[in-house]
Amino acid sequence: MTHIIEISALALLVATMVINGFIRRPGHKFSWPMFIRHASVVVEISGTNEGKRQDINIYALFPAGEEFMMSTRELQEVIDYLGTQYEEVNGNGIVRYSGGVLEVRVRNGVMAVGSD
Repeated sequence: MTHIIEISALALLVATMVINGFIRRPGHKFSWPMFIRHASVVVEISGTNEGKRQDINIYALFPAGEEFMMSTRELQEVIDYLGTQYEEVNGNGIVRYSGGVLEVRVRNGVMAVGSD
């Protein structure tokens, strides 16, 4: 009886993984769904103190390996933190996600995503 329960639990786990990780949603022909749930950000940020501009490597603020899949929410948290260290925080970059690529602009510590 315990083997039937274990096998049923394993089958349910495998089915859940297949449905969530490998089955494409309608209209998404050439994508692997396992990787479309996240976005990554590539951005150049600079901070200004007393009129002196300094380039900031925001990826150095993360532990090794965690800097590659930064979402826009995490980027805003980093910008908020940098706002406590610098008088002004500015930058430009892009966000890659399942729908394509969007521009990212940071002006005076405020992030905007999109093409406006």
